[in-house]
Amino acid sequence: MKRFAALLFATVFLMFTLPSVAEDFENFDDFDDFGEYDEFGDEMEFDDLGEASEEDVSNAKNAMNALSGYHDLDVQEEGDFKYEALEDGETCQAVRYTGFDEDVSVPEKMKNLSVKMLYQTFSDCTLVETVILPETIEIIDNMAFWKCTSLKTVEMQEGLKAIGRCSFGGCSELESLDFPESLEYIDEMVFIGCVKLKEVSFGKNLKSIGSQAFTACVNLEKVRIPSGTEIAEDAFEQCPKVEIERYEADV
Repeated sequence: MKRFAALLFATVFLMFTLPSVAEDFENFDDFDDFGEYDEFGDEMEFDDLGEASEEDVSNAKNAMNALSGYHDLDVQEEGDFKYEALEDGETCQAVRYTGFDEDVSVPEKMKNLSVKMLYQTFSDCTLVETVILPETIEIIDNMAFWKCTSLKTVEMQEGLKAIGRCSFGGCSELESLDFPESLEYIDEMVFIGCVKLKEVSFGKNLKSIGSQAFTACVNLEKVRIPSGTEIAEDAFEQCPKVEIERYEADV
């Protein structure tokens, strides 16, 4: 269902985006190969076409990438993981776990690249129960563990700085998480629908908690947060039992 929705979105996106990109390209050498006529048989003019903007090209690429199911098209495999290199040429992000184990350890490297990020890596992996992350991980990005309905815990290491949008959304068996002191950002809807989550405590370096971060965590009872952390007004919607404890972080 998720893949169908993504395909539908991408198709609609392409319908509206790609025509505008085509109108902006200039000096395309292959136009003559297709004939300079539109679908009604009228002659088309290309003399006044402008150069495509970076935004147009980016939007078109993102739409095509949505069809692929990954953030980019340069996806490689290493063991039970698919990954793609990041721009620095030294790190990568794991974009898909393809195994069937209940207990999974994410490797520090894939080929010769250090694993820096997770991106939709375990999304809809309903068999996975525990995941151990390496010290190289700095970002758990969008939907990394989305709807992992058997997931109970994720072992995070120091060095983790941010948890992206919907990363743990719908993890209905998730009971507890130990966050490292290095964590700085919790994005929107990160723990939405984690109905068994009862207690969480954040380290002194946490700077912000995003909108609806804990929405519908109906059994969440206690959250310990540094006094200087910014919290979105709706971060704890539909959390009837929650008590938020603010503490002064050591300087």
